[in-house]
Amino acid sequence: MVKALRMTFEKKETGIRRLLDLRERLRNGLNAIEGAVIHTPDDGAAPHIINVSIKGIKAEVLVHALEENDIFVSTKSACSSRDDGASKVLLAMGVPEDEAKQAIRISMGFVTTEEEIDNFLTALNVHVKQLKMVMR
Repeated sequence: MVKALRMTFEKKETGIRRLLDLRERLRNGLNAIEGAVIHTPDDGAAPHIINVSIKGIKAEVLVHALEENDIFVSTKSACSSRDDGASKVLLAMGVPEDEAKQAIRISMGFVTTEEEIDNFLTALNVHVKQLKMVMR
């Protein structure tokens, strides 16, 4: 039993390091997108979540656009998904309301791959460019 517990903790540590690497890959890709504003701090945040706004694009529109690629992100955490309006957490962090309404929440898991991150970033780039042309 002690061996199983030790193995679980070792796997957890390896998984968290991997998530931090994936988060950094995702953060770098998001920083390359014009108008992207990352709200998740570099340090002290959960390793599996990034919250980002794309200026000028409503979150719901972007969520549905990404669904076309079988990519599923959210606008808020599950516990506040029924609330209308901007995320109370983002507002409490000092994020302007219009920016908070444009925010999407990207979650990863221990099974998320680098390829999935790259595919997400490619799809996001395509949709952002398309949506910005339409919304001019």
